[in-house]
Order: sequence, then C-alpha cells, then structure tokens
Amino acid sequence: MIHAGKTRESDDLHDSNGILLSVEEHSVLIHFREYLMTPGKMLCISGSDLENFNIPLAQLIHKGLLAAESFRGGYSLTEAGFAAMQDAESPCS
Repeated sequence: MIHAGKTRESDDLHDSNGILLSVEEHSVLIHFREYLMTPGKMLCISGSDLENFNIPLAQLIHKGLLAAESFRGGYSLTEAGFAAMQDAESPCS
C-alpha cells in the first residue's frame, strides 16, 4: 500500500517497500493498474498522457520500476514496478 505519509514540505508517498514515489509517479502506476498490466507486458502511452507522464515515466525508469520499450510510448513494469503498482492505492481509496 502506498502510504500517504505526506509532510508539509513534500507531497511524496512511500510504498510498503520504502520506495519514495512522487504523486505523479503514483498516478502513472495507477494508470498501469487500470490496464491490469503485469511485468514485461508493454503498455503504449500516447497523446496527452505521454506528454503529462513524460517526467514521471523517466523517474520510474531511473528507479527501476519501469522499462522503456523500443516502440515509441511503450513501457513495461519490472517486477519491482509490479509490486509498487499493487501497493498503490487508487485516488478514491
């Protein structure tokens, strides 16, 4: 579960493995969950979603939670990313 352990200085969230995620990164993982993605399966992100998610996608790749595919806008979850996605609470939770 992503903990809403927010401080006044930060809107960052921690998952149960202690990985620090920004609100934007959390939103990307929720997006992957909406499509029932599993590790290694490519999700194609296009249009305004690709523009809006550009920075958090790069951050999730850097953290080892996503892998960029050779197809433009294609991304897949790593095992760690899948675990973080499963921990992520929906905004409505």
